[in-house]
Amino acid sequence: MEKEDKKWPLVSFQAASTGPKCSFGNEVVEFELYEGGCVCLRGNSGFGKMTLATYLAGLSTERDLQKIDIRPSIQWDPSISEPGERCGVLFQQTTLIDSLTVVANQLLETVGLDYARDEPKHPTQLLGAMACRASLALQLAQCKRVIVLDK
Repeated sequence: MEKEDKKWPLVSFQAASTGPKCSFGNEVVEFELYEGGCVCLRGNSGFGKMTLATYLAGLSTERDLQKIDIRPSIQWDPSISEPGERCGVLFQQTTLIDSLTVVANQLLETVGLDYARDEPKHPTQLLGAMACRASLALQLAQCKRVIVLDK
């Protein structure tokens, strides 16, 4: 009988409420994210979804969360050694550099933008959905293992 390969999560995440400043309703929020998988944090505005997402993305620290009564724990797959290759973020507002054309922002046709039509455009010339796809293309081009969406 062949030995079965066990799939390991890219990231195991847990955040526990430790006091009254914590905004999310559950005492513990936890998940494991596997290659090709998706996790959705749902809840009302102000319940801490983006707070947890920014920690996952490395944009806030454990100390930042402890100040608001959240004790986070995160474990990355050891094959993802460099923090910069772990996580990309798509914010509600695009984070493209306006002085560069779409192509200079590493636009990929795989996200549905037309090279001939959109190549000379700057980010401010893109409609909302087009700008979101260009931002996604940037994350894909950088080979991020996890992409956090603020949608």
